[in-house]
Amino acid sequence: SKMFQRCDWVSNTPASARPSTIPQSLSRCQKFKHSKPHFHSPAAPALNGQADSKAAEASVRQLIANGKSKVALDGAKGIHKAQGTAASEALLVDAYAARIRSLLGQGLAVEAKALIDLVRDRYPSARERLEELTASAVARAGTLDELVGPLNDPAISHERRAAIEHAIQRDVRDLAALAECAALAPEDSLRKAACALERAFLAVTTGPVADVC
Repeated sequence: SKMFQRCDWVSNTPASARPSTIPQSLSRCQKFKHSKPHFHSPAAPALNGQADSKAAEASVRQLIANGKSKVALDGAKGIHKAQGTAASEALLVDAYAARIRSLLGQGLAVEAKALIDLVRDRYPSARERLEELTASAVARAGTLDELVGPLNDPAISHERRAAIEHAIQRDVRDLAALAECAALAPEDSLRKAACALERAFLAVTTGPVADVC
């Protein structure tokens, strides 16, 4: 076309041979010749939020299963901060529970109990879910009065009583301390059983031993 012929003339003609005044149409052609069009790549498609959420939750639960409770807890905190839903809170509580179990497994009962208190205070809905861990941490930390005190409450739930009794069977090693625990009434069946077991243990370990031929 004539327009492109003029553009070629402007580009190929030395500056000394060009007229002092270039026609406006040629000037526009020269600008067109040397300008480069800018192409914008299409925007990336939006990610599926629900799919991402499920993938993130699966990742945290896999970390929990692999025993990486600290990393799992950090991930769950990030998810709950971003989502703030009941589901993300449940995931966070599960991650806290895994971290508490890890601390108990390392013999860090005091640290585990402190973390339990934090979770119970921050997420009241998680209190029942943490009953067994709470009882276990209290038992291992050696605070018997705090452990057995709730048993005196007539309104105690069956689940909480079972969690405390299970923790006593699993974690309490000092029968004498349990037998003398002032938090339990003297006629309490648990205290009576501890007294009987303590007497039987002392009779076996301190009494005379007959020779066996």
